Amino acid sequence: MKIPVCVLLGTCFFAINVGDLHWRGTEGGREIISEFRRVNHSRLRINSFNCSVDDCRPCSPGSYADVKNVTECQCCKQLNVNGSCSVKTGVFCTPCPMGHYQNEEKQEQCKPCPTGSKQPKTGQTECIPCDSGTYQNMEGQSECKPCEEGTSQPRKNQTSCLPCNPGQYQPDKGQSQCIPCDYGKFSNGSGSLNCSACEPGSYQSDKGRDRCLPCEKGNICWESGCAHCRPCSAGTEARSSGMTNCTECEKGHAKQSESSALCQPCEPGTYSNQFGLSHCMTCPTGYYCISGSDSPIECMKYEICPPGSGQPGECEQIWHRKVDNSRCLYSDTFIAVVSVAAAVALILIVFVIIRLAKVNPPQSSIDERARLLPSGNSNSSAQTEPSYTGL
Repeated sequence: MKIPVCVLLGTCFFAINVGDLHWRGTEGGREIISEFRRVNHSRLRINSFNCSVDDCRPCSPGSYADVKNVTECQCCKQLNVNGSCSVKTGVFCTPCPMGHYQNEEKQEQCKPCPTGSKQPKTGQTECIPCDSGTYQNMEGQSECKPCEEGTSQPRKNQTSCLPCNPGQYQPDKGQSQCIPCDYGKFSNGSGSLNCSACEPGSYQSDKGRDRCLPCEKGNICWESGCAHCRPCSAGTEARSSGMTNCTECEKGHAKQSESSALCQPCEPGTYSNQFGLSHCMTCPTGYYCISGSDSPIECMKYEICPPGSGQPGECEQIWHRKVDNSRCLYSDTFIAVVSVAAAVALILIVFVIIRLAKVNPPQSSIDERARLLPSGNSNSSAQTEPSYTGL
């Protein structure tokens, strides 16, 4: 025989006649749900019968009874009404509350959603992972938390957010990505809500950087947030890095174009007597200019200085004489010596020519002399014997 099941439906069964096999319900009290069995006359009361607690039992946790005249409780089904069976009511399974779930049958209680997940509805069999840009670091929660400013979370089902790296920022909540700092800006710490502009004299030509760079020599930035530094114009310079303005070239210096970083000293033979010049001037006649001259230097009386002289020249006092500030001419002594030397050389040349003519007479003269000799007895001794004259 099956054990009667007691449920709180507010009715009770009684028997009218001894030996009745059916029990009938009345209002009030507890209800006995039983199979057919003979009524014990000793417990029968006319028109009423109060149920005894000994004759029924409540549904066990994880089961329920929602109709009359049953002898067994029904299991709480996972896919029907989820959650756990209430011991207090003993009748219906209670849906799992928000932030909880139950994916098994006949369970006394629901499971809390794990960290990194949520469940905004009741009576669910699973939890929902937190979306990117959100997190949950506690169990049994119905919603996920948005990432705070200065943080982000690109992945789902996370228990925390990540602070923005140096060079990035995030001014809003619930974001999946941090934003790289723009050109001319930087952030040097983690978890930044915004980026800072580069100070005057510095720049940043890339995105997502944690610092700015000082302007190089010859370049300046006079305002905040420079992405590039600007070169100084011709005749001006920035002598050190991190400058906010250009200065004019000093005297004795010049800069021709923006392509040159710094002013350069004037080359020998040129000078610059003003500030901020783009070209050096040629040293005039009678003056010379050394490297970096801011004014020409006058030559001495014995010096010569043609235009563009880097240093003075001198005439040799014996052989040259100074005509003006730019040239030397041969002196009178030098001209006389050269003239005498030329005359002597000419005389020597004539003498040598005459001497050579006497030593080696021409063949025609020899033939003429032979023709004039006497043609007498021509013996060999007379012909070959030389004749001598004089002492």
